[in-house]
Amino acid sequence: MNNSSNNPHLVVVFAIAGIAFGYGESSLAYDLDEELLAMDNEFEIGNGESKVIADHKTPEPYRVCVKKGQDSVPVKARYDGHELIIDLGSCSDLVAKRIVLSPAGKLKDDAVLLGKYQHVKS
Repeated sequence: MNNSSNNPHLVVVFAIAGIAFGYGESSLAYDLDEELLAMDNEFEIGNGESKVIADHKTPEPYRVCVKKGQDSVPVKARYDGHELIIDLGSCSDLVAKRIVLSPAGKLKDDAVLLGKYQHVKS
């Protein structure tokens, strides 16, 4: 008689499946806070403001991360004739000569957009 509850191989399979499907999520999950801590350059942008973070003669790689905030809105990145919306709590990689960041919508009265960016050098 083969009882699956006594099968040690089945226990190992379930343990591996549990890790793969998120039961060990805290150790495997992407951590934006850790990435933000590793970045050198910060931005703080209010209503009607913009910030140039790159201005080169040839395209250069950058990573832009936006912090989550209760009173905040996503960031609009304008670069080399393109536009990209970067959501709160996320990052985007851009390769461009010139990158300008601004709010993608109206911020509440004294709120500012906060984030960091990094020139990714190979």
